[in-house]
Order: sequence, then C-alpha cells, then structure tokens
Amino acid sequence: VLGEFMKRTTLIREQFAFDTIPGASTYQLIPAFGQVSSVLEVFYDDSSGNEIKLRPRPEELRYQRSPAQPDSWWTAIPDMITVSPVPDNIYTISVRAATTLKQDDTTFPEDLAKHYGEAIAAGVMATMYAMPGKPWTSSQSSIQPGPVYNGPIRTIRGNLRDGGQPNQSTFRGIAGFGA
Repeated sequence: VLGEFMKRTTLIREQFAFDTIPGASTYQLIPAFGQVSSVLEVFYDDSSGNEIKLRPRPEELRYQRSPAQPDSWWTAIPDMITVSPVPDNIYTISVRAATTLKQDDTTFPEDLAKHYGEAIAAGVMATMYAMPGKPWTSSQSSIQPGPVYNGPIRTIRGNLRDGGQPNQSTFRGIAGFGA
C-alpha cells in the first residue's frame, strides 16, 4: 500500500545526472532509495550551464536517426531511459524521476508516516478487508477506508500540479472577460 501511495502521488523524487557515451542510447537509473516508478522530466545541460528540456518521443517516431545531440527521450521500463538520437558525443543529461519502494524494502521515509500516516493506514485497512478467503475479509468494511486513502492522493497530485498552492485555478469570472 505504501509503495502504491508513493507511486500514485510522486511525492518522493530524485534527480539523476549522467554523461552519455557516444553510440549508446539506453541508460539505467539507480536511485539512492527504492526504485524508479516514473520519469518526469529529462534535460540536456548545455555548455553555459542551462537546462534544455528534452521532449518525450512517441513510439511512431522512434525510427533510427543519425547519431547527434539527443533532443528527445522515451522509457518503457521506468529505470531504463533511452535518449534519441543515439549520442554522437559526451553530453550531460539530467533526469527527474519519482521513486517508490521495492518489494523487499523494510524502511521508508519517515515524513510520509508523519504527514500521511492516517491515509496510508486507511489504505492498509481497505486492502486487508478486501483480501478474499481471510477471516477478516469484509466487503462492506473495505469500502469505508477507501476515500480516506484515495482523497489525500488526489489532493497531493493537485498540489504538485499547482506548485503547492491548493485550488490554484486559471478560471476567470465573467467580469474578467469584459462583460
């Protein structure tokens, strides 16, 4: 449940930086803790220290191109990233990725329990009540903790999208349009 919470919220993030190897297009991301759950952004560091965002490359455009400076990326397995075209030189690539727990992890970030302990506990309860064939199984009881688990996930995702500002909106009232 905690791993799924981390994956769905993308709260725990890590930045990776690596130099490309001419002729090699796929690179493995090894986080300090847990495992990569999704790649969020990829940048190329130019010679002036500026980050230039690489765009995701859709499958229909992944044809073989002549080696050059990478301008795009794609990933099918979260901890493996492929840059395109194949690098013709050494370039510094930065990757921002969300991480989650591995199956065998026995520790997790303390801040999650401190701030979201009730939501995580509700997720554990809903999962346990929904287990088939167990003495504690109760389909009726599994419904109640679901919103306590899923609500904070939606709130966290909304806050991350809006820069940490709840209810940040681009909606303007009718007076804003000159009526």
